[in-house]
Amino acid sequence: MYAFIHIPKTAGTTLRSIFRRSFGADHCDVKCPSHSRKTTPWLKAENLQWMKTLYPNLSGITGHRVCCFTDLDNTLPNVKYFTFLREPRKRFISNFHHHYRGRMERCTLSSLEKFAADPSRRNVQTRWICGQEDSAKAIDVLNNTVGCVGLTEQFDESLILLRHYLNEPKFDINYQSRNFSHGKAPLAYQDDQYLKDLIQDANQADLDVYQYVLEELFPQQMLSYGDNFNNDLNSFLLKQQAFKDFPEPFWSKVKRDFIYKPSLHLPWA
Repeated sequence: MYAFIHIPKTAGTTLRSIFRRSFGADHCDVKCPSHSRKTTPWLKAENLQWMKTLYPNLSGITGHRVCCFTDLDNTLPNVKYFTFLREPRKRFISNFHHHYRGRMERCTLSSLEKFAADPSRRNVQTRWICGQEDSAKAIDVLNNTVGCVGLTEQFDESLILLRHYLNEPKFDINYQSRNFSHGKAPLAYQDDQYLKDLIQDANQADLDVYQYVLEELFPQQMLSYGDNFNNDLNSFLLKQQAFKDFPEPFWSKVKRDFIYKPSLHLPWA
């Protein structure tokens, strides 16, 4: 049983599409029931009871509310947690642009200042890992609870590590990139020291966690993989060159969009 801690703007949409295609109707993009969304920021075991009724042969879950610091283990036995991280400043800017995509407002200095001051936008990766802005605690969780940590900047290498970690024969890691965001009126992030300091301050814990993963944990994972890593990576890249994306199974989409999602509005869900 796998559980993907889907941190916003870390290539999770592409990864989610891989799971939908690989596991079909046994994969769930899990959500909180509508009656508990405002009071339950993170998924708990009680939120998954109805989902397990609809997905009796569940292989695993993905979702923005999935975390490893509640009681999900009570409902998901032998769960394997994993997540992907992204360079925090780039992730923050992408999240900022995504927030304003389709809105009438422009991406201005004042809008960035407001975004950076919002507690829900600060140190997002650290909070998704441990529930608070504590880099030391997040690093401890990554070392002891999360079994595989990928990096968006090394996406292909991360997929090789993830396939090895999950050890699921049906897991086909070939992919087509999805969900690119394009900002409006980009600000001069690299040239303005005030903007750089603003973004740095909003992501300091994330930067500490990311640096640890980049310099220590990720290389350790590659080392633990063994001598076949480079051969397996080259083989994957060769297949990737000829890969043509294909849709997830039809029944998987029907089950998710016309059964599971509507059922979340029922009082007993």
